[in-house]
Amino acid sequence: IYITKGTAKTYPCMVAHLDQVQKYHPTDFTVIETKDLLFGYSPKERSFCGLGADDKNGIWLCLQCLQKFNEIKVAFFVCEEVGCIGSSKANMDFFNDCRFVIQPDRRGKSDVITQIGFMDICSDDFIKDITPEKFGYTPT
Repeated sequence: IYITKGTAKTYPCMVAHLDQVQKYHPTDFTVIETKDLLFGYSPKERSFCGLGADDKNGIWLCLQCLQKFNEIKVAFFVCEEVGCIGSSKANMDFFNDCRFVIQPDRRGKSDVITQIGFMDICSDDFIKDITPEKFGYTPT
């Protein structure tokens, strides 16, 4: 899915994927919150389940940006958790007028993927410019 909102010479761009790592969620799946921790659980199966938060957090951020900004591009891909199939077939012309492309996703403890296959995909200056501390946020 490719979305262009507004008319501009260049755009910021957000990308997210619509699939998740977990292929199965039990019908009684529930989210349990304990202090600062969220986890999925199935009482019937008595087992933990993935939240599906990968990449629902990215989808949520893309939708928030679509509401907030007058000019933005957003792309949503599928089949990313099985080998980046959707993005490998992307229409790269869509990104020609983008100043930057951010995919808010989780990898380890980072909120933004900055490296793929040991290759840096953004500059150190860009990483510094998007750090939460720059905007007044601190780790809790």
